[in-house]
Amino acid sequence: MIIKKASPFYIGGEFDYNRKTYYNKNSKIGKKISLLEKNFSINGISSFYKILKELKLKNLKKIYIPSYICSHLILPIKKAKLHYEFYNIHNDFSSNFIPEKNTGLLLMHYFGKNNPSLEFYQKQSENNFYLIEDATHSYMNKNFDLLKKNFLFFSLRKHGSLGAGGWSNSRYLIDKSAVDENNFLEKNIQIRQEKFLMLQSNTYWKKEETFINHFKILNSIFSKKISLNIIKKKKLNLTFNYNWEFSIKKRIENWNTLNGIVKGKFKKYHDNVSDECVPLGYIIYLKNRDKIINKLKKKGIFTSVHWSLPKEINSKNFVLENKISNTILTIPIDQRYGKKEMEYIGETLYKVT
Repeated sequence: MIIKKASPFYIGGEFDYNRKTYYNKNSKIGKKISLLEKNFSINGISSFYKILKELKLKNLKKIYIPSYICSHLILPIKKAKLHYEFYNIHNDFSSNFIPEKNTGLLLMHYFGKNNPSLEFYQKQSENNFYLIEDATHSYMNKNFDLLKKNFLFFSLRKHGSLGAGGWSNSRYLIDKSAVDENNFLEKNIQIRQEKFLMLQSNTYWKKEETFINHFKILNSIFSKKISLNIIKKKKLNLTFNYNWEFSIKKRIENWNTLNGIVKGKFKKYHDNVSDECVPLGYIIYLKNRDKIINKLKKKGIFTSVHWSLPKEINSKNFVLENKISNTILTIPIDQRYGKKEMEYIGETLYKVT
């Protein structure tokens, strides 16, 4: 849906990029992850694939994955030619499922919270199975340990203007020329910079459809591309010098502002947020979610659904997960916005729900 400027704000959608706001060569988080530069890939699924390739060398043949999952994470499992099965989660997204010995288990941290089952699985996995953490939603949390004994990966796309990049602690590395990957990264940043300039000059609306198509093309390639190539440090400088601290601060501020406006009107995922639990978005549950999504679009607020269940899941066997998938909604509260945008979102939510 293309929105002509009928609303005072344009909230959500693909990130634009403003170097002045999002550049910080003294970022502590950036310096921390720059020490791990050889472990970066083009995206999160490539980083996951590297772990699976390493585990195949250890004779891994099967992996268990949570039933509530982004379907793109199944692509590297299929490419690695591994068997996989889904396991159930509880209301708090934890699980007590025990995998067979010598298999793998993928544990996901959801929306900024560290998974409540983490300590349980770390103990259970010792000499029994391979534990793999997807830290895409939680790697920005204070004191989150990237130097773990078990396997770990994350995607950079969800948290900023970079739109690409993934990391894993796998030692399965291939130092090859990454021409296609580097071209993708350059094009990705270029389009985001152009979007920012047009938003600033109030001319984005005239080119909105063109930009949306550009992003669709990029994302159709990005979301399915699996590459073992290492991204060179020169191409990662924007990642290392990204203003991570600003992003964290604004997400927490915006979540608290919006939460104060809507108060107890909605059932929500987070009870509270902090630098130990940096929110991906303002996550709520709505019975009539899809209707609300369309009403919000008409007001210039573009939300996300994380996620529709993978097609191979039988909803009768995963009733809770199906309910979550059909009601959950992610409202943008990221670093592009401030108090005015949160007030607009809050007022609009009251009107359309």
